[in-house]
Amino acid sequence: MARKLDSDGDWTHVADADLVLAFQSGARNAFNEIDRRFRPRLLRFLRSRVNSPETAEDLTQETILRAFSALDSVRNGVFLAGWLKRIAYRTYIDWLRKSSREDGFLSFDENETNEGGENVCLQNSVKNPKRPSGGDFSVPAPDSRVNLKDECDNVWRVAREILSPVEFQVLWLHYADGLDDSETALSLGKSPGAVRTSLSRARARLFKAFKTRETNR
Repeated sequence: MARKLDSDGDWTHVADADLVLAFQSGARNAFNEIDRRFRPRLLRFLRSRVNSPETAEDLTQETILRAFSALDSVRNGVFLAGWLKRIAYRTYIDWLRKSSREDGFLSFDENETNEGGENVCLQNSVKNPKRPSGGDFSVPAPDSRVNLKDECDNVWRVAREILSPVEFQVLWLHYADGLDDSETALSLGKSPGAVRTSLSRARARLFKAFKTRETNR
């Protein structure tokens, strides 16, 4: 059962799971403590992904509102922190897609760019499928950037064609969004081990596909 409020209405020392239970039992003001406890963490998470502090604040507020609306569906409040982070990440992706459309660009998935608007290249990772972090993503010389962009576009196009939806999503979250294994697992609701397995298989399949193409030329 949720711990009862102190006489002054203080939820400060109530566990996350009990806050969720209290909220679901009708004590809606328990969400004030959830907001106080997690807003700074969510803001840091979103601030690391967008350049504008104001945008990060707006996305954090949107995350809090979405969490309030969906909190009744949470079955285990012990995992409240991870649940909130997933909402924050989805809020960020929704914003990114909307921003791309409003700026006249293709959607996030179609444009194959990261949050900084830069083309994401898997070329070196395809050449080094056994290296966990891929190859060296150094900045190319100006006269080679056009060719590099074409190569990068081609790699992502092939990835979309030959990989399963899960493998492609894991690959995208790792290279385009720069999420580590734990963050990717949290976003997809999988274990870090499952993410590492999918990532390894995806790189190996891409390596094999491009090796076959080179052989057949």
